[in-house]
Amino acid sequence: MLQIASSQNPKFKAALKLQSSRGRKLQERFLIHGERETRRACQAHVSLSEIMICAALMSPEQLEQAEQLAESARATLLDLTPELFSKLTYGERVEPILAVAYQPQLELESLKLPASPLVLVVESIEKPGNLGALYRSADGAGVDAIILASPQTTPFHPNAIRASMGTVFSVPTASADSADVVAWLRQHQIATFLASPDASQPYTAIDFCRSVAVVFGSEAFGLSEAWQGFPGVSLPMRGIADSLNISVSAAVIAYEARRQRDSAAE
Repeated sequence: MLQIASSQNPKFKAALKLQSSRGRKLQERFLIHGERETRRACQAHVSLSEIMICAALMSPEQLEQAEQLAESARATLLDLTPELFSKLTYGERVEPILAVAYQPQLELESLKLPASPLVLVVESIEKPGNLGALYRSADGAGVDAIILASPQTTPFHPNAIRASMGTVFSVPTASADSADVVAWLRQHQIATFLASPDASQPYTAIDFCRSVAVVFGSEAFGLSEAWQGFPGVSLPMRGIADSLNISVSAAVIAYEARRQRDSAAE
């Protein structure tokens, strides 16, 4: 375990730059805040370069767990002073452990899907908190993959990781331009439906026991022209609101798919 007490330390300075999207893009790395999120990243075989802790704020048991985690991840364990560590913390839930991780590759060609996959496609999503919440629902419902079409944010934003409770590492993910995603879905003969409040077909009428993808557009602009020609599917809206939060809509549809698939397997 290496001690870091100077703000001029190169590893600390590099980690500090990962707080910005520009820094994450330049280094192709990102920060993972919290023991649970770091452990889930390790379980998903995300490559870690360092695990940073503040031993002064940890119990002996926590310190031992951090050492074991660093050893299993083959990551360098760095002990920062409370002052330095506080400069790297994120959000209201502060834990004395974080990790620096290399960004996984998200090519469509790398997706490994089962015979009849359930896929959620999200186009041009902007809010990392919504994206993280969507991952948490997808993980719970057993979705086989999430595809980010022309995304405006990434699952490796700290708010997405925190909102997902680390499930951004558990759901297979790919990212590509919308046109490439459309071509990929057609190539793999995956029945594709567009979530739209104007669609006449309710989500409960869809057969989710086959290869299916459901596409969700941004809450501000909806879906782009790349998706023209695909049938729509809607959730009933009985109140004055005309739509649900994207993560809620995805959760409702994903759990209907899970209900159908579980019933068919009985």
